[in-house]
Amino acid sequence: MKEFFEAKEVLGSVLNKIESCICATKFPHKPKTLLEEILCDADTYNLGTEDFIRTDKLLKEELGNRKVLTDNWIEKTKQLLLTHKYFTSYCINKLSRGKEKTIQLLKNQLQT
Repeated sequence: MKEFFEAKEVLGSVLNKIESCICATKFPHKPKTLLEEILCDADTYNLGTEDFIRTDKLLKEELGNRKVLTDNWIEKTKQLLLTHKYFTSYCINKLSRGKEKTIQLLKNQLQT
């Protein structure tokens, strides 16, 4: 990323902001600015949507195809959702309820 933008003569201050935003999306999220918070929420937006169960299955399939272990997938997914947090008031208000529903669904699956 740095080499690409340096070749385009992007200002160092802009380059630093881009780098910070990219690094902020690594788990666990630790955004320091509003822009980083927005990007973290955008990166995990699907966790609070009805589409999450479908996309989670696709992710598991993709990782399995790449020979990545997917043991205890439901438990790991539940733990991800339990430790995840949204940062912006928009996502907190719009997506927290959906994420809680998914957590409950996963808990029920683990009990059966």
